[in-house]
Parts: sequence; structure tokens; C-alpha cells
Amino acid sequence: IILNVTNDNFPMSHPDNDLWYVFDQPPEFFLDEELRLFYVAMTRAKEKLYFFSKKNKESVYLKRIRLVS
Repeated sequence: IILNVTNDNFPMSHPDNDLWYVFDQPPEFFLDEELRLFYVAMTRAKEKLYFFSKKNKESVYLKRIRLVS
């Protein structure tokens, strides 16, 4: 079960955040890392996987999954 799969939580980091540059990395680096971790969480399911989200506020990550499947 993956809870709160909304844009507020997945991705957690906002692309306009100025802290990206403190770490000398582009925002895409951190967003790609969050997507990778989300994928790892999904692939750990042994039999079933459930996502819970708020209606009309689902994460862009879920929208990507629907495009692929």
C-alpha cells in the first residue's frame, strides 16, 4: 500500500526550489531520484499493489504509470 500519492507528496520536491543549486545539481537530478525511489517501492509488492490518493489530486507519477500500462 502506498498512501497519499498526490502531487503534494510525489514528487515531494518542487522544481522551483532554490536549494537545488546549493547541492550543485539540477532539479531534474532530484526529481529523477524521487521517481526511482517510487519505482522501487512499487516493485517490492509481492502480490498486489494499492495506491491511495485524493480525488483529482493524484500524482504525476500515477499518470505516468497509466501511460505506460
